[in-house]
Amino acid sequence: MSGSAVSWGATGMVKVLMRWMAVVVWMGVIFALSAIPSLASPFEPIYDFILRKLAHVTVYVVLTLLVYGALRPHMARSTRAWLLAMLVAVLYACTDEWHQTFVPGREGTVRDVAIDGLGAMGAWMVASLRRVQETWRR
Repeated sequence: MSGSAVSWGATGMVKVLMRWMAVVVWMGVIFALSAIPSLASPFEPIYDFILRKLAHVTVYVVLTLLVYGALRPHMARSTRAWLLAMLVAVLYACTDEWHQTFVPGREGTVRDVAIDGLGAMGAWMVASLRRVQETWRR
């Protein structure tokens, strides 16, 4: 562990709590969007499909980054924090798709969980590329 709650001090504890609050709020946003019955779209079916799947990826990139940011202070190794953040995101994607099976006009699909998983992995890839760029600049 990188430290206990006691050694973080009041300011550190507030930062940790704010990071976890951001995760909870973002999960709430995902839940709310998933609760909207069959969203109509003015786009051609192929463009609608592409835009919806890009939205899935983007939403889960953000979720993974937020979970990673919340987990990192609690974990000694960055790799473990990334793996756990991606796992949390994919598990949440599973619950989100299950939730959609109860919403009129919506359906939960394994395909969407896989696309959400690509978003989770995309967050790690973006962060890894940023680290590589920072290394090259030194």
